[in-house]
Amino acid sequence: MTAEETHPTPEPPHPPEPPNTPPILVDPQRARVVAREIATALREKSLPNVLRVVLYCGEEQARAWLVKTQEIEAQGGMMTRDGKRRRTAGGVYFQLAKHHLYHHDNALFRFVFRPNLNEQVGKKKRPAATATAATAPQIGWLQRSKLIEQARTQTPRGRATTVKVTLIGKLGKTIEKPQFTLAMMSNAPRLDAMPKGLPVPDKVPATQYIIYIGAKQWRKVREAVANPDDTVIIEGTQFWDQEYESIAVFASNITTKLTQQALRESNEA
Repeated sequence: MTAEETHPTPEPPHPPEPPNTPPILVDPQRARVVAREIATALREKSLPNVLRVVLYCGEEQARAWLVKTQEIEAQGGMMTRDGKRRRTAGGVYFQLAKHHLYHHDNALFRFVFRPNLNEQVGKKKRPAATATAATAPQIGWLQRSKLIEQARTQTPRGRATTVKVTLIGKLGKTIEKPQFTLAMMSNAPRLDAMPKGLPVPDKVPATQYIIYIGAKQWRKVREAVANPDDTVIIEGTQFWDQEYESIAVFASNITTKLTQQALRESNEA
């Protein structure tokens, strides 16, 4: 679930590119918008890296890697090479991009992911953590109430102008009506890959989603959704349905993994 903030994200500088630079596939202004959307969805701080993927790999491919990343995250994530920890969502995204480019365009792989990228985009080194921050007591989940009450008294309060939800998984049984189709999904998120220092509960209850899909959209995916080997991808607008203690989702777009894969292969042919 992502929310676009009301304040603009600083845009990375554009250093002069070396000779033999690959062609830019997306208008730079549009690429910055897309890169911010993807970075927000991934909670990825390295906006310049995402921007280069969009510029030189194209918007469609960059978004396809985002969908694949979200699917992997929904299925438990991806471990690091040494198997000691789970990759961040951004780490999964870049791993997918690197793997594809390494096997399909090694020159582009070296250009997009060259080692001195951070210096070239003028990224400043993050100051070392102070001793006070390192030794500060950990705030647990049960201690969050005081902070929330404090935040509630602050003015002005933040306002999200746009909130979107993406559900990836299996629909299960559906209830079809002439005007729309209703389905339900549940999810118990894993919090073991959250940034250090965040207060997290020991056990996370499953969140229930009630999904409303328009008849026209449903007809396009009904057959694909029935495939047990396929995965449904639903994007939409959500709100808390107090009566049923669930999140109501009104689908704005619905597709499946195999449908998107077939579309990409058709476009590449």
